[in-house]
Amino acid sequence: LLIIGTDVYPGENGTTANERLSPDCCMAHEIVGHHEAWLKNTTQDDPIIEEAQASIRGALFGVGLNDEERKLLMQDASDRLARLGKTIEDIKDLIDIKER
Repeated sequence: LLIIGTDVYPGENGTTANERLSPDCCMAHEIVGHHEAWLKNTTQDDPIIEEAQASIRGALFGVGLNDEERKLLMQDASDRLARLGKTIEDIKDLIDIKER
């Protein structure tokens, strides 16, 4: 069961990538990013790395996303990792992003 609230819609004056994600990006992040990783038992213990992994997985494997949406998801992942002083390059071999 996936419950979608009104916060799935991008903000009109969004300043961060996360605030500008389309509903399709949000669905890719939640379903391909979190749910499919959970099914594969490849979720991350660190919540920030888990959110970054979900955005990267959504960007790489989300169906029907355009290039801008994929870029926004990757930017969302980068923004989240920056809170830890890390980059996607730093964690790419630790997270589940090689296949859907």
